[in-house]
Amino acid sequence: MRPIRENGIAKLGKTAFSNFSFTPEKKFEEWIENIENIKKGLVSDIELDGKEIGIVINIWENGKNSVIIKLNYKNVQKIVFDHGSLPSNELVQTINAYDQGIYIPGMPPLIRDKINLIKSKPNGGIYVAGANRINGYGLVTFFEQLTPEQAQHYLVSIKKRGSVF
Repeated sequence: MRPIRENGIAKLGKTAFSNFSFTPEKKFEEWIENIENIKKGLVSDIELDGKEIGIVINIWENGKNSVIIKLNYKNVQKIVFDHGSLPSNELVQTINAYDQGIYIPGMPPLIRDKINLIKSKPNGGIYVAGANRINGYGLVTFFEQLTPEQAQHYLVSIKKRGSVF
């Protein structure tokens, strides 16, 4: 695969990621490296070669297990196309040290279960990572940064569709 080029320019209607940065924890380094390798094109398949980028308590199984969260090349391309870049460190922090999670049940087989993981920023904004349940793991489908004003509207809307965990 070709490397994904980040230009830092968001498409119309999307917010570009700011330069705010979390301090990575030691255990997150492997997951950050997995995202960087995807961005470099070091995958064998754009959809099926998903790299592990975190673990979340498995809300789909009544909290008995954990669920691995993966990311693939195709979805990295979409995030970069929409937002101009993908800050790997922030995505790993959002997935693994989220402040709030929202579970949205699907209607199998057509609509998959979804989770949204929310990480608060010091300025009142938030990062939101969304994942769909596929074959027992979560596949990241989007990652966004929202301003404080956008965050208020988003949280009210998303909480109507799912349950907080």
